[in-house]
Amino acid sequence: MNILAKLLFPLVLTVSVFLSEESTAAIPIADLHTDQTKYISAAALTRQSALIVAGVADEKAIKSYHVDGRLYNFVQTVFVSRVFKGKNESVIQLLRPGITPAPSTNNPLPIIYPGPLPNQAEGYVLFLNPTADPAIYSVSGGWQGVYPVYGGKTVTLAGYGFAAMNGLDLDGVGKLVTRLGRVR
Repeated sequence: MNILAKLLFPLVLTVSVFLSEESTAAIPIADLHTDQTKYISAAALTRQSALIVAGVADEKAIKSYHVDGRLYNFVQTVFVSRVFKGKNESVIQLLRPGITPAPSTNNPLPIIYPGPLPNQAEGYVLFLNPTADPAIYSVSGGWQGVYPVYGGKTVTLAGYGFAAMNGLDLDGVGKLVTRLGRVR
């Protein structure tokens, strides 16, 4: 190795390491945004969601990050029991914006800023997309991508979910996701 190469190699290595560390720096969670797209159909929701899972939200494993005023971004752990589409994940981190303290029930803000999902014994079917931080997901379409499971069947939230997703067991969800996910 010539003398110039010996002198420049440490400099090039240092700059390369600095640039690679800079490019992989995490985005502050307070700066992340959720998917508020309004999907026109269950097929569009299915096709445009990167990850579709059944899982249980952990109300105890929640971290909050102050955004502005009373607005917070909450990151909640979801234990995945079944993956219908996307990467095979057993645990995911879910971003949910919320207001603290929570406003009254007649206030429309909780629709946009709902806060963490309540712990629900049978869990949820969730349609998800990664945020700008690929390790953290957000629900696709706000409430359109949330289907609580009661008595082994999905429940469509009135005014938000799609009728095609209502009353399905998890096998039925899998079949519907497969059918709707086909590009026509």
